[in-house]
Formats: sequence, C-alpha cells, structure tokens
Amino acid sequence: MIQSESIKELATALSAFQGEVKSVSKDAVNPFYKSKYASLDTIWESIKPLLKKHGLAVAQFPDENGLTTILMHNSGEWLYATSLIHAIKDDPQAVGSALTYARRYALSACLGISADEDDDAEVATRVKTPPSPQKATSKPVVTHRASEQEAGEVDIPQFEDSKHMMGWLCSKTSLDFKGITAKAEQNYKELKTQEDMQKFAKKVINEKVS
Repeated sequence: MIQSESIKELATALSAFQGEVKSVSKDAVNPFYKSKYASLDTIWESIKPLLKKHGLAVAQFPDENGLTTILMHNSGEWLYATSLIHAIKDDPQAVGSALTYARRYALSACLGISADEDDDAEVATRVKTPPSPQKATSKPVVTHRASEQEAGEVDIPQFEDSKHMMGWLCSKTSLDFKGITAKAEQNYKELKTQEDMQKFAKKVINEKVS
C-alpha cells in the first residue's frame, strides 16, 4: 500500500464512514455452493451516500499490472494498493469476469465492508460421497473428465476465495482439507491472491493425477 504523507483526515473520515455504514445486502448467489454475496452494483449503491457525506471517494483503474484501488479524501489525502488480476482464459469474457471479481473484493477490503457470507468453511467442506465404481464391462468406460485427468489437463476455475478453492479441490480429489494441505505443503489460509490460489490448486491436482 502507498499513501500520502499524512492520512489523519482520511482515517478520521473512514472511521466515521465505517461507524455508519449498514450491512450490505447479499443479492447474488455463488452458483457452485449456493452461498450469497453482494454484487458490485449493490456495494456501490450502499456506500455512495456515506462516501459523499464524509468527503471520501474511491476510484479503480485496471492496467497491465493489475487493478489499482485508490481511496481519497477531500483534504487531499489518499492511499492506494494494486492487486493482481488472473483470468482463467485470454478472452474478453474471462478478463471481464476476473476484473469484476477483483473490483468487488478490493472495494470491500478498502472500506472494511463484509460483502460475502462467512460460513466458517461449512459450504466448502460439504463434499458429496464419490459414486461407487462401475462394474467392469467388455469395453472400459472412459469419461471426458477422466481423460483430462490422465493427461494432467484439469481445467481450474476462477475462485471466489480460498474456501471456494478448497471445496472445489475436495470435490475433484476426494481429499479432505487436511489431505489437500498435506499435498500442497502449504496452509490455504495464507493464500491472498487469485494467482496464489491457482498455483496451490494446480499443485494439488497435478500430484493427484500424476
């Protein structure tokens, strides 16, 4: 994070803002685990009046280095930080989705807003029991997913957060949190960026299918 020489007035205004801001409505649903979260539009609608009241403004700029989020105060004080944007595919739709994801999380973190349900990993640990192996037939049944795994080419999605990532890994590997952590040799709670989560997931998946 980089800031102006002083952020005294900004800090005072931000404290007042956080004291008045209400819980943001969770109006969207994660299609993977049915957990609710606040969309970017809803967050902005909830905070704009209070930002104006306390002389605060937020701007976000994507560039080749990632997404920069700037918090400014009418005193001239400011602070900003840049987060990485990692799109799963190199196409406009994937890049746009990754940008929206990054903007939502960066805006919430900057202002101290809770935009997601905290289920204490309950949803992420709900792993369905793997189906019983099929009986052998004259011709082996090979699914498209099995073929991808044999080749080590498992598509890894973009994750909402580390809990979402762990739930996905549980469903793909039939391992529990402890088993996944042992495979990766790293605590998933330490993962802060989309790039970190992608590397973690690839390491677990590659070891599982190799």
